[in-house]
Amino acid sequence: MGSFKLKLIQIILFCIFSSYLNFGFANSNTNSDRYINQFKLSVQHVISNLNITELNNSGAIIASPSKNAPNYFYHWVRDAGLTMLEITTLYDMMNDGNSKRALENRIWLWIDFEKKLQEKALSKSFLGEPIFTVSGDIYPFEWGRPQNDGPAIRALAMINFCESLLRQGRFAEARYLYSNELPAKSVIKIDLEYVASKWQEQNYDLWEEVKGQHFFTRMAQRASLIKGANLAEKIYDPKAAEYYRSKAKELTLTLRAHQDSNRKIIVPTLDQTDGWKHKSSQLDVSVILGSLYFALDDGFYDLNDIGIENTVNRLQDSFKNIYQVNHQHPEKAPAIGRYPEDVYNGNGFGEGNPWFLATNAYAEYYCRKSFISQNSTEKEQLRNYGLKFLDRSIFHVDPEGRMPEQFNRYSGYTQGAKDLTWSYISYSRAARYCFEGQAIFQ
Repeated sequence: MGSFKLKLIQIILFCIFSSYLNFGFANSNTNSDRYINQFKLSVQHVISNLNITELNNSGAIIASPSKNAPNYFYHWVRDAGLTMLEITTLYDMMNDGNSKRALENRIWLWIDFEKKLQEKALSKSFLGEPIFTVSGDIYPFEWGRPQNDGPAIRALAMINFCESLLRQGRFAEARYLYSNELPAKSVIKIDLEYVASKWQEQNYDLWEEVKGQHFFTRMAQRASLIKGANLAEKIYDPKAAEYYRSKAKELTLTLRAHQDSNRKIIVPTLDQTDGWKHKSSQLDVSVILGSLYFALDDGFYDLNDIGIENTVNRLQDSFKNIYQVNHQHPEKAPAIGRYPEDVYNGNGFGEGNPWFLATNAYAEYYCRKSFISQNSTEKEQLRNYGLKFLDRSIFHVDPEGRMPEQFNRYSGYTQGAKDLTWSYISYSRAARYCFEGQAIFQ
């Protein structure tokens, strides 16, 4: 009976949210239909990944349903946090009550699961644990540890949700997520205290290949502390707010060291102490992701930053040359990978390929740049160029809109982990910005 009820809940959640996606959009013209249809499919595939029966309603978020070649059937704290950062954003945009309640139930499941993971990690004095089984056990094998972007991103997603609860006047639930007790007991404060005290420590990057100090991680940490300080003030924790802001200022100073004054780019990693040493170009899409995901409204490493802009351009030029698939279909934007020297092919090593999440990030970048532009002609050009990156991604998916991790640099055929949750989330983000967020909703 228990398994039947679980399956029924999953079906109801999927059907309600799918119905919302089918009817919750404003009328679109023919040129927009395929982009918005892929948005619907992407979110549906995320919901499917969240509700795989084997998760047993645990709240775990798999990186991918793939269990072999490669095995991504695990809960990465970083990937889960990025997923819920987008899901909580979609939740906040919803007007349909049934869909909103259904999605909120899934958010609370994730929060409860993460609280258990925090407790297990803290029992080993190691909150930077990056990967867990779907049953909530610490990954038992050797791995790149710690990965300190995870707690910061998890905090950001929960802050996002907590702020939504406050706007709804649901103060008791917000205080469950953040309370002013010390030692910290609430999920958000536990992560913020960890970030504030550990941000200077060496850790592994988001690709789990290099140990050092990383732009992506530091941007996530800075954003979590600043947003955490704002939340702390609203929940009457002024000393914590002051503490978090002081640490954010320290982070801001150290982040400036990532500027390469000679090449005018942003360097992804400083002070490397371990891991792969083949990234000679010092060009990495993680820099663009760090700005897109974590830059705040304070002008710091945002999309107008010349170092970010130069990194975007040089990385794009590099991939345009090295991927044969970019020499085909010149009407589409170039496919983008992680970094030029990449050798991970999705199930081993040889030659790196374009990634959906990286290509989608470029769509988001150009569409968001179009918002910033004050020139109407430039605004249209930037948005149209962003849509060309969505064209590139859509060109490589199957009729069901499925996005794995990568597509082959020569043939364009998909490879790597199937139905990568982060791939879908990256498309959702890009489409929202390319179609002006609320404008695609009724």
